[in-house]
Amino acid sequence: MEQSMLNSLWVLVCVALVFAMQGGFLCLESGLTRSKDAIKNMTNNFLAVLLTWAYCLNLEFIDTALEHVQ
Repeated sequence: MEQSMLNSLWVLVCVALVFAMQGGFLCLESGLTRSKDAIKNMTNNFLAVLLTWAYCLNLEFIDTALEHVQ
């Protein structure tokens, strides 16, 4: 495999692990707080995932995406 593909795969695996940890923290915090706070935490996690996908990952892989288009 090409080195840049391995680097991209590693970044995606790390992102998936971090998102999985967010779900674990959500379960932990839901058991320790009121339901109103649990909904707020779920909303914050959803927004974090959405913004990370929309902004950070697109910045990371913009060169790779442009190479495949041309």
